[in-house]
Amino acid sequence: MLHRLAFAFAFAFLAFATGIATAQAADAPPVVSAAVADVGRPIAERARDAALKPADVLAFSGIKANDKIAEFAPGDGYYTRMLSKLVGPKGRVYAIVPMSDVAEDVVRRDNEDMKARGETPPPYPQPPILAIQDIQDYNNVTVFWQSLMAFGGEFSVPEQLDAVFSANTYHLLHGKGLAVPSFSPFTVDMVAVSRAMYQSLKPGGTYLVSDANTKLGMGFMRVRDGRIDANGVKTEITAAGFVFDGESPALANAADDHAKPASDDSLKGAPDRFILRFKKPANAPNTDLRPGKDAIAGYYGNTSHSGIHSPVQRWVFMHPDGSYQEFGNTGTLVQQGLWYWDAAGRNCMLHQFPAEDRGSIVCHDLANSLHKNPGDEWTRIEAGRIFRMEKGYAYPPADLKNPPLD
Repeated sequence: MLHRLAFAFAFAFLAFATGIATAQAADAPPVVSAAVADVGRPIAERARDAALKPADVLAFSGIKANDKIAEFAPGDGYYTRMLSKLVGPKGRVYAIVPMSDVAEDVVRRDNEDMKARGETPPPYPQPPILAIQDIQDYNNVTVFWQSLMAFGGEFSVPEQLDAVFSANTYHLLHGKGLAVPSFSPFTVDMVAVSRAMYQSLKPGGTYLVSDANTKLGMGFMRVRDGRIDANGVKTEITAAGFVFDGESPALANAADDHAKPASDDSLKGAPDRFILRFKKPANAPNTDLRPGKDAIAGYYGNTSHSGIHSPVQRWVFMHPDGSYQEFGNTGTLVQQGLWYWDAAGRNCMLHQFPAEDRGSIVCHDLANSLHKNPGDEWTRIEAGRIFRMEKGYAYPPADLKNPPLD
């Protein structure tokens, strides 16, 4: 305790000496003020508080202790620590890092090319936010690295949410392939993503979006300048079923004429920003399609076998504690991590091993299996691959050159 007090005193002295001040909203709830004042936040992040006014933004979001929330596109993690402290130890922060399928494929291809030349590829790129969940003080944070292109707009979390929060990054989700790489021919359907968010929220849940303004009517034409049309955002999100619930002028900057990129040095980190809040109506039907306990129990002690009849096969063992192990044709461990059901009724795996896959998500539609009795075998076809749930811990013989047909 003395050590923590000493650290807090030292930080306060350093903040005074370097001119760093904690930006607090005069009417912010105490829990918000405490989250912003968290001594675990890096000094470089606290230096941005005067321009970003996080206390005002968090107060307007309505997020409170014990909430289960998703931080969508957390960027460099500026808000992640504050959100962790705001929801507290009984709350949960799912940091959803969008990824491009195309970008991932390009990185993997480049790495394979380097290996073929006898070169050692660089470490597989991982969002820096992954480090936050490894800090004990923020152990209520879980990073999910998700593709937004799968299933027409993937947004997958293990439980119903009280809120979704997105600040300063919504513009990045527009354009070709999340703008990474810039030549990608694919685009993200943000209305579909918003629908998936809507499904994941409890009735009455909120969705807050803040980003840098461009002139009204410009739509998404200036996303590469870090700017986006607030009305365009409203149109997308309300098209998914959300109801507009108000906006805050806390980050407005009348001196910004919207001519320069949002990151222009002359704006000193404070371009004109909007803060929009949306709600899933409190009387909305419950859209959570997670199967009941009995359906989940039917997977314990069984083997999910995929790629039947193909040269590339996988065997996944799912356990009652929520863990899984996945083996490939060579008999070696391919991946392992945690599994869960999401609001769309899909069975999802949160990879934790190997390191280059940590935090990434893959989901499968197992709806057909729910019409079977627990433990029954079943077969389905997904993306041209045959899947089957086999009774017991079934595993193939060592020689898989000619895998048996079912």
